[in-house]
Amino acid sequence: MLDNAIKEILFHSPFNSKILKGNLKGKRSLRVHGYRIIFAICEECREKNYTQLNGCKDCKKHGRNDIIMFTCGPRSHVYGEY
Repeated sequence: MLDNAIKEILFHSPFNSKILKGNLKGKRSLRVHGYRIIFAICEECREKNYTQLNGCKDCKKHGRNDIIMFTCGPRSHVYGEY
């Protein structure tokens, strides 16, 4: 269930997500049921020069529409990792 929701939301509307700040700057958050997904949109990352913040070493291998998922889990765990 969660896998399908993630694919559907990220495929159709990744920009309809929360832009994160502070130590998560350069990443986005999306709420799916009781979970949070932390991810970056490659196009936005390159445009805003977030590649260093996101630690994407193989940035040039990704297309502009690619999405990099960093973590997914309950809110209390996901934000505690950063």
